[in-house]
Formats: sequence, structure tokens, C-alpha cells
Amino acid sequence: MITISENTYPIRFDYTVLEKVAEKYPNIHKFEMELIGCTLVKNKDGEEAPQITKDPSISCIIFLLPLMINSALDYQGFEQVDKKQIIQEIDLNYIELAGILHAEMSKCFKSSVVQKKKYIPNPK
Repeated sequence: MITISENTYPIRFDYTVLEKVAEKYPNIHKFEMELIGCTLVKNKDGEEAPQITKDPSISCIIFLLPLMINSALDYQGFEQVDKKQIIQEIDLNYIELAGILHAEMSKCFKSSVVQKKKYIPNPK
């Protein structure tokens, strides 16, 4: 859930959202790095590693937030909200908002069945 301009909305990062991300960005890793402000930086050994070096991408946030809200509303059987309305309601700091969206993105693909049953694959 996310509250913007005193309205609380569900948010969901699922394969519907992922499909839209894939249409706009070359890969999910690049999208994620742009969302949180990461770039690849060489460490002391000369190897590249992701590091937060810039601000989160405003265009990523504005692209992702309406998708996540409308995906959650659709999943719950509610009417979707106009993208323009969602964007106009944004009153959170963009760094905080990027963190909220990234946190949801990071947890969304964990299977509740796997977590509840503690599924362990058959050993080879």
C-alpha cells in the first residue's frame, strides 16, 4: 500500500508490470538500477559493481507508479485510476518514493506457497 495526497492505493509489481517495463527498457536490471540511482563503478580490483551514485530516475518513478497501482487495483477487481491523476497526486519525496517502489519490486516474486510450505526441491 502507498499513500499519496491522503489517498491510499495498493501497489503490485507483477508480470503485467514487468511486461510493460520490458517494452520500454533493455532489461530489468538496467531498469532497477535507474530506478534507485545505481551505476556500475570499478572497485579497487578493477571489477565493476553496482553502487548508488546518482538520484533515482524521475521518469522511472512516473512510469512505474501508475503501472503498479493499476495492476494492484485490477488484480483486486477494482476500476483503474487515470495515470495523470496518480502523477498529479504525488506528494512524496522522489527518493523515498523510489525506495518504496523498489522494495515492492524486490519482494513481489516471492511465492507464498514456497514460503508457507518451506518447499525444498528434490536433490539431484
